[in-house]
Amino acid sequence: MDLSVELLKLSVADGGGEDRLSALPDDVLIHILVLVKDAAAAARTSILASRWRRLWPLLPELRFGSIEHHLIGAALATHEAPDLSLILAHTKDASPESLSAWLPIAARSLSGAIHLEVVRRESETEIGERCAAIDLPCFKKATTIMLELGFLGLALPSSGVFAQLGDLKLVDIQLHGQSSGLGDLLSSQRCPSLRFLRVSDVRGLDNFNIQSDSLLHMKLSYLHHLQQLTVVAPVLKRLKVSRCFADPLNPDLSVANISAPQLTSLGWENIIEPSSTQLDKMMQLENLGIELFILEAEEAFEHNQYCMTLLRRFQRIHTLDLLIFYPPSGERCAAIDLPCFEKAITIKLKLGFLGLALPPSRVFSRLGDLQLVDIQLHGQSSRLGDLLSSQRCPSLMFLVVSDVRGLDSLNIHSDSLLHLKLFYLQHLKQLTVVAPALKRLKVIRCFTDPLNPHQSVVNISAPQLMSLGWKNFRDPSSIQLDEGICTGPYLMDHMPRLPDITTLHMGVGAFGHSVGAILFNVVRSCTGVKRLLIGFLAELEEQTPCPSGCICDEPPNWRTEELALNCLEEMEIQGMRGTEHEVSFVQRLFRWATVLKEVTVIFHELITESKAKELRQLLLSFSRPDICLDISRRVP
Repeated sequence: MDLSVELLKLSVADGGGEDRLSALPDDVLIHILVLVKDAAAAARTSILASRWRRLWPLLPELRFGSIEHHLIGAALATHEAPDLSLILAHTKDASPESLSAWLPIAARSLSGAIHLEVVRRESETEIGERCAAIDLPCFKKATTIMLELGFLGLALPSSGVFAQLGDLKLVDIQLHGQSSGLGDLLSSQRCPSLRFLRVSDVRGLDNFNIQSDSLLHMKLSYLHHLQQLTVVAPVLKRLKVSRCFADPLNPDLSVANISAPQLTSLGWENIIEPSSTQLDKMMQLENLGIELFILEAEEAFEHNQYCMTLLRRFQRIHTLDLLIFYPPSGERCAAIDLPCFEKAITIKLKLGFLGLALPPSRVFSRLGDLQLVDIQLHGQSSRLGDLLSSQRCPSLMFLVVSDVRGLDSLNIHSDSLLHLKLFYLQHLKQLTVVAPALKRLKVIRCFTDPLNPHQSVVNISAPQLMSLGWKNFRDPSSIQLDEGICTGPYLMDHMPRLPDITTLHMGVGAFGHSVGAILFNVVRSCTGVKRLLIGFLAELEEQTPCPSGCICDEPPNWRTEELALNCLEEMEIQGMRGTEHEVSFVQRLFRWATVLKEVTVIFHELITESKAKELRQLLLSFSRPDICLDISRRVP
């Protein structure tokens, strides 16, 4: 409904008689026009009477909804209100030149909030760096600035004080000039009242150094060019950093230093080299948000280990927000049949965990260099040792085997092998190497249970060995395990006890894997939890369950072990599909939680009606009369 049209009807309702609406005081009429929430519609009320023509320029709020960008400047130029409390502009395909023309006018009169959103065609969002930049003026009296620019370029002012600015949001922006200018702008000298800051998807920001005495809440996300982050904020209460850093595993390129002694809530959702992250003492920390990757790659192992270090350091937190990601299961696909390359001298395969079936016979007579990475072996794992033997690879000199699943036994007898590297074979139980000419051997992050001599047996015979790299939690001759060192790829056995956790949030991307074991381990560490929320993250398509024997179900004792959750009163489960492992874990939650009062279960939107009905009956059978159970279905 166009309120300006309704006002016109009211004004002439008496058939040419007295215009009682126009007789109202100015402040009442201005308040009515503010309720229109559209500057263009308010301006159209000028046709009612001459008195109305001078009212809309006095509005304290200007809202431009989906307006052509060149009209905004004209409207601001005719505006007469001494102070503007709000400018809201939503415009399409605006040019930097047109925005630079009217923003200084807005800066002079604005004493409240400005929210500018520019919608651009997707094809144009990649050219912000090459286009002219919007010149951001100094908003001396503005209290809130929110800019979403569709990756238009933005040039920050080199001087001037944003004296009243308390809330700043920068989204989808291409910074021009030195990225250090943003840190300078946000300093206490230039933004002395800044309390809330959000910076997301800002390109051209490689160095962010912010020192603020007033900042309370800060959220940084998707800063993929960021190399160095320094935060010195003595009163900061809440900090969330997610999906940032240009090269997170390179400590020379990605460095984070955080000094926030009053911090109560920390969300750290990044894979970053632990040695490059410095967090000062946070004695007030109550809430911690982290994510774990159930992967067998080195970066996931190091990241998860760092997360466990954070948990040990902040054991007195009250709320844990945990996001858990599983990899898609490689065994769901048919295997690639590897043929015999009789004349090949080098073979390098990196298959993204596709299945690979090795040939049972034939000779790779000239093969000198073999690399197998990110592979799911099909068939008996002993076939790999057979393939690598001197009988079938008589010329093999260099061998790399990394992240190969389904390999529990590797027996290599080679007279020609010189260099051997084995990485992240975390299903491996037995390793035998007989290589009389071997010069260099490196074994990193291998073995299913490296501390159990009955499960992990290693025999190396290499009399010519000159270099040995052994980075496992065991020594060839003895076992040395420092306190706190983790032995498995998932680190769950070493998750510390967190007795003060009262609220626990867990998001799980399962991709068909069993989640019961890891959820059990987390809950077992937080037995004082009062409110539990588990969200099964949406997956684009139906997932095939992983095969039996997958390590995602280890240790299997979670299905039988008893657990006392004597404080758990409220539980919410979102995105439930009704898989066997989901149902099994939820059933045990009902049994473990003896004082449970409220349970909310929201089914996944793709679940069928028949499945939903069946699952509803199951949940009712798990529940008790004293539990308030609310079951619904997520709306697509």
